Amino acid sequence: PFADVAENAWFAKTVSAAKAYGAIDGNLVADDNFKPDTPITRAEMTSVIVLLAEEIRGALLNQKDGFSDAAAFADWTKDYIAKAAGEGIVTGNPDGSFNANGNATRAEAAVIIKRFRDLLNKAPRKLEAGEYHPVYDAVIYEVDLQKMIEDAYAAGQKTLTLEKGAYRLKPQGKGGHLRFIDMKDFTLDGNGSTLLYESPGAAGVTIEGCENVFLKNLQTDCEKLSFWQARITAIDPEEFTIDFVIPNGYRDYADDKAGLTDQIYLSFHKAENGDYIDANSLTFSRLTKLGDRRYRMMSATAAKTKGLKVGDYMAGGNRVSTGVSVNIDNSKQCGLDNYTIWSGQVGLFMNAGYGDHRFNNVRLEPGPRPLGAIEDRVFSTVADAAHLRRMEVGPKITNSVFRNMGDDGFNNYGRFYRIAERLSDTEFVIAAGSFDSVFAGDTLRLYSPEGDALGAAEIVSLTEIEGYNPKTNLHAEFDATTFDPKVYARVKLNAPVKNMTPGGWITNASRNCSGFEIKNTYYANIRSRGILVKGSDGLIENCTIYNTGMAGILLAPEFNWMEAAFVHNVTLRNNTLIKNGYGNAGQGAIYVHSMYGRDNRNIVIEGNTIRDCAYWAMDLSCIDGLKVFNNKVESRDPDYTTPVSVIRIDKVKNAEIYGNTFPDGWTEIEVTSDTENINVK
Repeated sequence: PFADVAENAWFAKTVSAAKAYGAIDGNLVADDNFKPDTPITRAEMTSVIVLLAEEIRGALLNQKDGFSDAAAFADWTKDYIAKAAGEGIVTGNPDGSFNANGNATRAEAAVIIKRFRDLLNKAPRKLEAGEYHPVYDAVIYEVDLQKMIEDAYAAGQKTLTLEKGAYRLKPQGKGGHLRFIDMKDFTLDGNGSTLLYESPGAAGVTIEGCENVFLKNLQTDCEKLSFWQARITAIDPEEFTIDFVIPNGYRDYADDKAGLTDQIYLSFHKAENGDYIDANSLTFSRLTKLGDRRYRMMSATAAKTKGLKVGDYMAGGNRVSTGVSVNIDNSKQCGLDNYTIWSGQVGLFMNAGYGDHRFNNVRLEPGPRPLGAIEDRVFSTVADAAHLRRMEVGPKITNSVFRNMGDDGFNNYGRFYRIAERLSDTEFVIAAGSFDSVFAGDTLRLYSPEGDALGAAEIVSLTEIEGYNPKTNLHAEFDATTFDPKVYARVKLNAPVKNMTPGGWITNASRNCSGFEIKNTYYANIRSRGILVKGSDGLIENCTIYNTGMAGILLAPEFNWMEAAFVHNVTLRNNTLIKNGYGNAGQGAIYVHSMYGRDNRNIVIEGNTIRDCAYWAMDLSCIDGLKVFNNKVESRDPDYTTPVSVIRIDKVKNAEIYGNTFPDGWTEIEVTSDTENINVK
């Protein structure tokens, strides 16, 4: 409160709030006195409106001078008047003067408030090269950054350091906006710069065929965001409808229909803090335009609106497979350091090659308020934060943050193949969609059609067969995808594998991103899984996984996505899991599972803390070799009352469970009859 405003004055709270909101300049409140009975001058009123506009919308970009009486303006008012004139909030008098020191009338106040509101609804002009960009606190550069990189590399430079700025980039065909091709031992140091991508449907950075190439000290964003964002204005659970408005600064359905009609999932976030809300992956069956940037959607069922309220946010977008922020393909030991991603379809996509990439202090999170927007972002990427496939060695991720995305925080995997025909115990015909990630020298794991492990052996030779007609129908159809073989090859193994059967499953143990590490990293507000693992020989340590719609950590092959494989030799140590499993009944905070078979092996779960989960703290199945010890389960969310055990052990053999602590009233460990050699202490 101001010193001279009585606490019971009718305007006291409003005046104090205006000061706290930054709408009152210090020149108006000298000595902390508001002087409530003093008339406000035209310059003072203008300063209040400009301060309020910049607090809500961001820096005002246009300035206009030239009033005939400008010499009489107080120094502290000159910038405010110039900004207000440049944005059309004030126009001055017919004689070209502004009369800054004259008292404002009620009519003038009404006009200026109307123009202020119009400003908030107006899209800003596009900034030009050389101008200061207030969102990124940098001058805009439109230079040929690709040529600068290529010239530096050709000259033998090991590092190219940029002058700090906001670099506006256009896509260059399939390579995205910036390409590093067949390079070795090179670093791009952004020096705090921002890369601004013109097209959210094209890759940001592509690193292909490289070794030891790093990007550091950079931020990246899409000038046209990769997602849309809306605020809920009405909910009718009986009619299954949700009304929403798309704020200025965000993609509108009328301008970009693909942003809504082709999108896969919606994400919901609390009005108060942007936290993810479980609304059961709500989708809509019909969309109706109500007015300018206002829509009504018909949802699938009434239950889908559970937990939502007016004022909450919706976000989502169309998944474009090429719209990846950082795409690393067939490369070795590349990575990012001190690197931030604010918008994209997928954050990090890594494909094939040796792998062993390094990521330190990588942040994928909602970016700053877009130019012209009056509401903060609640969303970052449409799909996964990190999507990794068919690499010999998985990545090392440390000290990073991944939050507010539309799918998994981390997903690593290889491919499934099928046995078309057994020729002998050392030879068979393999069926595949392609042979781009299976080679002589790789180690294959072979399974029965039911997923039972048959054995593993190394490929001695692989010879494609033209015109092969399988004797067995190998088509497999799941809810998410299908398996339809297109190529066949004769495979010779270095050791016999008995009981191979047509229709059996095959995974390539040499190319499923094994050897990964995730340490000291934060995952939060994720529609799907926090960390999803299908690789082996990995470590997840000292991470926090907060507020996920499905499992916090899931170890499992996913046959329904044709993503391999069973998980071997993985340790989960000293992690904290909070509010996991909300969108999917039957998934524990830590979940180990398989649709077929039970070949997850040697899983260690040690020293983790779990609280406020929706269902089981741990649901552990399909495992041979399990240790669960010294974990602390603190609580279950009281809103979830379906009776479940604190730990469920199913289809497991050779397990030790000891030293774990549970909350009062929730201590049962459920061990099914389909287990063998389970030692619970």
